[in-house]
Amino acid sequence: MATTDYVPLPTPAKFHASMASRRWNVGGLGSSKSRPLVEELWKLGAKYQGLRALVVRKTFPSLQESTMRFFEERCPRELIESENKQEHKKVMYNGSTYLFRSFENAEMIGKVMSDEFDVIAIDELGDFKEEEVRKIEYRKRKGIQKSIYAGNSSGQDWSYEKFYPGEDTLCPHFQTCSLFRQDWCKRPVQRMVTREIEIDGKMVQQTFEMFVTCTKENPYLPPEYIAELQMLPDDEKKRYFYCSFDIFVGQIYSEWNDHVHLVDVFDIPEDWKRYRILDHGVGHPTAVLWMAVNPEGFAFFYDEHYKKSETPDYHAPYIHAKSHDAEWRGQSLADPHIFDRTQVGKKDEGQVACRHSVADLYRAKGLVWRKADNAKEVGKLQVKQYLKVYPNLRHPLTGELGSPMAFVLKGRCPNLVRQIKGLKYKPDSEEWVDVEDDTTDCARYGLMALPRVVEKKIIVPGRMTYRDLYAHVDGLEGDNFRMGYRRGRMIGI
Repeated sequence: MATTDYVPLPTPAKFHASMASRRWNVGGLGSSKSRPLVEELWKLGAKYQGLRALVVRKTFPSLQESTMRFFEERCPRELIESENKQEHKKVMYNGSTYLFRSFENAEMIGKVMSDEFDVIAIDELGDFKEEEVRKIEYRKRKGIQKSIYAGNSSGQDWSYEKFYPGEDTLCPHFQTCSLFRQDWCKRPVQRMVTREIEIDGKMVQQTFEMFVTCTKENPYLPPEYIAELQMLPDDEKKRYFYCSFDIFVGQIYSEWNDHVHLVDVFDIPEDWKRYRILDHGVGHPTAVLWMAVNPEGFAFFYDEHYKKSETPDYHAPYIHAKSHDAEWRGQSLADPHIFDRTQVGKKDEGQVACRHSVADLYRAKGLVWRKADNAKEVGKLQVKQYLKVYPNLRHPLTGELGSPMAFVLKGRCPNLVRQIKGLKYKPDSEEWVDVEDDTTDCARYGLMALPRVVEKKIIVPGRMTYRDLYAHVDGLEGDNFRMGYRRGRMIGI
């Protein structure tokens, strides 16, 4: 029996009150996401005569067991005139129609391409690719044109980028969050942004608004359920309990946090060591990062150059300018592949010898590089070590306890920040997804030139042995560690 005794939680109440053309209610487990979506759907149908709504979820089992069941429970039965269970269609007495569809592949999406709708509702938005949602959105006709979404956080993916760049309101539970010294919870609970969207060949302004609810906001959840979620590993707890956008499935550098690793711009002291690091691309963009290291070993990435489909002739002037070459006394590191004098030839030719390498082309423009350490797995661990927050380490700028070893100056390296947050593993694999990783490769090369990180707190002064060190260095194994130890390339924290 359907009931209408619905009192929304504070954040979903703002979702209902919003006049934005695209609204996204996103939250942690048990935070009430699908229910506000369904409540909004049936009330829109009751308000607007003849409204046509398309209700979407990725798979049919999830559509049937969650979204459709919620709709049947919440929509008053007296409003429904007829329903076709075979077509998953419901019609109200005022002519408003609801079609429930799952879109597990492109063929299923194509089945609705000939129809038009006033409202598009997508449950679990993070399950869809951007191009899939775009195809679905094409079916909105002139009129009400509302899009309402619900779902869990899926990290800083395409959906987050659509909604994020706007005015924000910080998490109301910021003062009570304990993880990461509370800093990571400075994530938005409400964002609004206006974008221009092309409709029928014309650019039309539309508003996007995001509403974020952490599990804590729902006071009706059983204490046992809350206790179970609180026992999750930190990364899962951040995503599924607090609805953090800094964590998603398969994320490689889960240590990254905007509020920890991004620091205000400041003048780099002249006596700090400096590095410029190149990852030259042909099909991929060419990336260059500039890194400074203070006397205590903290690394600061302070500038970048990023451009696709250009030659060394194009990049060289930009690298010289950003390096202030008249004053440059730092090291220049590059992907070892640019020193190769071979390239892939035509079919069946294999490797073909070349007269010049890419490094030679840069050298002709006054840029001399040396080979960076390109050990991918060890390099990944090195980056993670520098991003990790060490509770007993004082922040180099604020002096507060709890600090990583690597930072990025705000606004100076946007592509590095974007890529380091988006780099992930393939499902059920240790291989990386083939996405843009040009700046993260530069960061890896740069940090591999620095000492390994060792937590001093686990070493007894005066009794430091090889066994002590070997047993307590996170992520470093066997020969990789022994080589670093013999060379004395470690930082004690």
